[in-house]
Amino acid sequence: MGDSKSNKKHSNLWMRVATGVPLALVAIALMWLGGIWFTLLVALAVWFAVSEMGILIRRKGMEPQWYIAVFCSLGLVLGAYFFSYTHLAAFLLGSILAVCAGEVLRFHKRHTPCSGAACTVFMLMYCGWFPAHAVLLRRVQASELSVASSVTWNDMGLVLVGLLLATCIATDVGAYGFGKMLGRHRLCPQVSPGKTVEGSLGGIALALLLAWGWSVWTGLPLAHCLILAGVGSAAAQFGDLFESALKREAGVKDSSNLLAGHGGALDRLDSFLFAVPFFYIYISLFLFKAH
Repeated sequence: MGDSKSNKKHSNLWMRVATGVPLALVAIALMWLGGIWFTLLVALAVWFAVSEMGILIRRKGMEPQWYIAVFCSLGLVLGAYFFSYTHLAAFLLGSILAVCAGEVLRFHKRHTPCSGAACTVFMLMYCGWFPAHAVLLRRVQASELSVASSVTWNDMGLVLVGLLLATCIATDVGAYGFGKMLGRHRLCPQVSPGKTVEGSLGGIALALLLAWGWSVWTGLPLAHCLILAGVGSAAAQFGDLFESALKREAGVKDSSNLLAGHGGALDRLDSFLFAVPFFYIYISLFLFKAH
């Protein structure tokens, strides 16, 4: 019995590695290229995320407008590449109005437009508006920032998206490692019994340590790196817990079986979805040059 469990654990580990490493290399390559290539990567992830969220919502007996959610979510991501933040906000408002109109057109006696509209708006916000900020972040130019003179890299968008990626990965690794070694106090047992306060603090600590190294390597001011990594790490953990709550409500372990050994797109994106809007908003408020 023990050998069987051990073999299964090793098999799952190798499956995760075989799936994760090639995907990570492709994602890093497209992140490095930036431009439309990175945008298409985000758009593909959003497509799968919206599909998975629609399935989770339907498991609870609610009927979101899937086609509108997909169209508007992809529109937000592509719009983030071609247009400004102001235009993107206008498109978001138009999307919400389209959702309301859709509920009127499909109304019947047994239909519940309130839950349908709420679920659809949630889908396009969570799976479209949030990840669209990753495209906006990748588009940031050195000429737009007041700290550009101290940064040794020319591609400012790559520096910022790299810090986001490093923060989320360090948070996951630190939370898992410190939780295994030192975990005693449950962080949120009703949602995710395995997560601990010690693991959470360890994840933030590792993210801060990596942010210090990132500052030294790229020249991005240390104070900003630490704030982005510290608060971003906390946001990433809330994102992880939130997605766990959604899955627990739907009664599933993974959002889908899209990625062997890793679950679905939402399972891989959950921490990024909460961290990336914070990154962009902080940078726009404190690092953009005053106009």
